[in-house]
Parts: sequence; C-alpha cells; structure tokens
Amino acid sequence: MFYFKLVTLIFGVLTISIAPLILFLPGKFKSFLQELLPEERAPWMWLPVFAYMAILILTWYMELTSTVNLSWVITLIFSLGLVKIYFLLFRYSCFREMVLSLVDREKVFQWGFGSLCYVMGIFFLVLGIYGLY
Repeated sequence: MFYFKLVTLIFGVLTISIAPLILFLPGKFKSFLQELLPEERAPWMWLPVFAYMAILILTWYMELTSTVNLSWVITLIFSLGLVKIYFLLFRYSCFREMVLSLVDREKVFQWGFGSLCYVMGIFFLVLGIYGLY
C-alpha cells in the first residue's frame, strides 16, 4: 500500500507542478521541449526508458502481490505509458514531430494540456490520499 500511495503522491505533485509552466510560460516550455528532443535521438534517452521500465515492473509486481484497492488504476495508467516509450525508442522522428506540432498550436496545447495536467494531478492526489487502502 505504501508503494502505491508514494507513487500517486509523487506523480500528483509533479503533474500539478508542471501545469503552471505550461499554462503561464508556454514559450519556455516549448524551448525546453525543443532542447529535450533534438533532431537525432540522444544516447541518454535510454536511461529514462530503463528507469520507467523498472518502475513499471515494480508496479506490476506490487499489483500482483498486494491487495490494495484501486491499485489497478495506477498500474493501468503506467502501462499505457508503454505506447509513448515505443514511439520514443522505435519511431523517434514521428514522436518528435507529433510533440513539437502539438506545442506549435500554442493556445490549444497551452490550455488543453495544462488543464489536463491539473486534472490528472488532482486525480493522482485524491487517489493516493483517499482511494488506496
């Protein structure tokens, strides 16, 4: 239970923390993403992928060995991240174009993704505080 509460609280705080950057400083967020996603895939991108896979494996292990209510929601959300990992590793240029084209539509991206970050952050926090027992 502690693992799922910790994960939901960390991701909730991180998601809520990034939302103001997207909403109020979209230019800086755009330049950050352009630096983060260069033309050629950087060799250091394997490090976050391995870290994500380790967290995902640990999450599935905890899901299968514990009896925490609603822990399947966190496991499902983490597992959906595999789609992003697939595109990041095997279709990097397509992934980069998609992300940067979304960021180029400033108002739609700014309000849509920023609001989604707030909603998901609040969802994670509420799930971590009240839902997992």
